[in-house]
Amino acid sequence: MTEAPSDTGARLPPGLEQGVSHFNGRRYLHADGAWRRATLALPEAERPFLEGLRLVTWGLYYVDRRNYRSARHELVAGLAQLARFPPGHSGLALDEVVDIGVRLLWQLDDGVSVYLIPPVIKRVRVRGTETVADDPLEAGR
Repeated sequence: MTEAPSDTGARLPPGLEQGVSHFNGRRYLHADGAWRRATLALPEAERPFLEGLRLVTWGLYYVDRRNYRSARHELVAGLAQLARFPPGHSGLALDEVVDIGVRLLWQLDDGVSVYLIPPVIKRVRVRGTETVADDPLEAGR
């Protein structure tokens, strides 16, 4: 496992950056494609993180399409995979993604109405000993 980047100006690798942009725009299939291509360029130790993120992305895609059986399967596998990594891994704050994934699983298991509030992936910056998640909406200003 690696630490979050300490350089506040560091950019994510192109495939990760592109995938985050697609994910935050709710274009889950495009995000998966970008991350699938990025996986090929990553060291072996980093691949399980991206695979977990891809599984959660597919889970959200299936929820969006009301395919709840597949959504549950992908969310369980993806969240379990991501749980192996520390917060801020690869410079990404996935707290909101994980929280919404867990909430969706609860809704699917309890048979209540499932409603997807699209999560947003934020970038992590380290300032001294403090880890700060950037607001993606502020990045464009």
